Amino acid sequence: MMVLYKYKCFHFLQIFNSVLDPIGIVEIGKLNQIPESGIYEWYDVQPIIGGVVTGDILLQITRFEDSLEISLLEARNLVAADFTGKSDPYVVFKVGKQKKKSSIIKQTLSPTYNENFEFSLKHKETILYVEVYDWDFLKSDDFLGCITIDFSEFPLGEQVEAFYLLETNKSDEEIEKIKIKNSRKPENLGQIRVKLELVTQEVHPLIMYTSLLNVCKFLLYCCHL
Repeated sequence: MMVLYKYKCFHFLQIFNSVLDPIGIVEIGKLNQIPESGIYEWYDVQPIIGGVVTGDILLQITRFEDSLEISLLEARNLVAADFTGKSDPYVVFKVGKQKKKSSIIKQTLSPTYNENFEFSLKHKETILYVEVYDWDFLKSDDFLGCITIDFSEFPLGEQVEAFYLLETNKSDEEIEKIKIKNSRKPENLGQIRVKLELVTQEVHPLIMYTSLLNVCKFLLYCCHL
């Protein structure tokens, strides 16, 4: 999935708590279904329900009879909440009365986590709440976005991987106003042409770089003499 945004040239003081202005989304499909020859096609730009996006988050979710496994991989295009133009994001997961929190990744709007979580479904819970916050040292943490996922229809034992759009915690009344505003926009948002190829790169074992690393250590040591 791709998200298209309007380009905005922000003043320095406008970077705080700014919200990206999305045009629409493009559904390309799963990467493992792309042929070796690649693709070069036109895709329709589809409207975003709700209309307010504060980033997106990549999750792998596996539902079992009595448990739910979640792999938090990464997030992208998060809101800048600090004066540096960055954030210190962390993710909170809630299932029923259970709550779990990821680590904090400092000074980034596109954090990589690669963390795993497991929840019990002994009360047959079906809803996963995901919230993203910016950690602050001297004041309360800033809310960056959230998503509600109904996993009741996820196939048992099969991993579902997807990017989920984060939204603001607006009231139902505010969201309804946004939907009405979006309904006045033209349904045809145009198309985008995408050329996509999967590239495989061979990565050698770390031991093959040992000599080079030793040389670098030696040079650093000499610089400190």
